[in-house]
Amino acid sequence: MFKSLSPFALVRLNEYAGRFERLGFNRRDALSRALHPQERQHLVTSGIELLPPRLRANKLGYVIDVGANRGQFLESFLSVLDAEVVDCFEPNPEACSEIEKCVRGFGWEAKVQVHNLAVGSEQGTFDLNVTSSSDFSSLLEPLSTLESQFGESASVVKRVPVVVKRLDDCAKSMPVDLLKIDVQGFESQVIAGATQLLLRTKAILMEVSFKPYYRGDSNFLDIARVLLEEHGFELYNISNPSRDSDYRAGQADAVFLRSGTSE
Repeated sequence: MFKSLSPFALVRLNEYAGRFERLGFNRRDALSRALHPQERQHLVTSGIELLPPRLRANKLGYVIDVGANRGQFLESFLSVLDAEVVDCFEPNPEACSEIEKCVRGFGWEAKVQVHNLAVGSEQGTFDLNVTSSSDFSSLLEPLSTLESQFGESASVVKRVPVVVKRLDDCAKSMPVDLLKIDVQGFESQVIAGATQLLLRTKAILMEVSFKPYYRGDSNFLDIARVLLEEHGFELYNISNPSRDSDYRAGQADAVFLRSGTSE
């Protein structure tokens, strides 16, 4: 099989195999996964490579997925690294249905619970701005820069009232190995409603922005300051950012660790 691959393809295969090996897979399994485009995509989408070795090389305990969308992170994460318990929070009813299908399809009902609600700093009912592509949906109003950058997929097609709760009120009372947050500018509100939960959280994997895309959204520097100065976390890793047409950094995935977690 390998003889039919071009030199470039062999280099790429070896690169991905090495990345899987660093996650704890043996050479045979690493090569097997590297051969499949879907497995390579799972590796990228999950963001697991950004985590410290002691977290990414073992089965995690409790994982929280805030802003689960259609279950892209959930599927990718559990395809590469296992967890005992996962809570998914997603306010968009249509996207939430896709997560539930994913959970049933993979037989994850015993360990994954899906919550059709948003997470924020206070409890209430707020309008969700649903975009043509659900990836850009947010409780915040999109700025014109969002659609200018991402096209019609970022245009608002409807507004849906959704329930919002604080993580401190709706998450399980157990240690959190990984808190993933992808909420399109609503990060500061999620953090503000999770002060108690953060005390028992080891790592946060969060999509961060370097420029405004939504009215009143959070930016990387403000989030980093709050997590470092108020909650005892440190910045551990950050992915290569997406870039706008002028090559300005747009968004990236960042990992914050509670001090001492990487040791």
